Amino acid sequence: MACIMYGSGLRRIELIRLRVNDIDFDFGHIRIWNGKGYKHRIVTLAPELTSALKHQIEKVKILLEEDQQSAEYAAGHPA
Repeated sequence: MACIMYGSGLRRIELIRLRVNDIDFDFGHIRIWNGKGYKHRIVTLAPELTSALKHQIEKVKILLEEDQQSAEYAAGHPA
């Protein structure tokens, strides 16, 4: 998280609101919605972060799929 803030110049609230859909790996930028002054902006995605972010997204996708296969997750009951 600190690398994204430093490498792309995001503010804390912008980082917290960041969604996977806001990251554009093809063009190398991040879309920020309702930042400071409720303005939208586009910032550069630091190239050094691309592989780490893709790896994290893939890791979370796998965890979500495992959770969805769990009967407790599907039923909404705690483990």
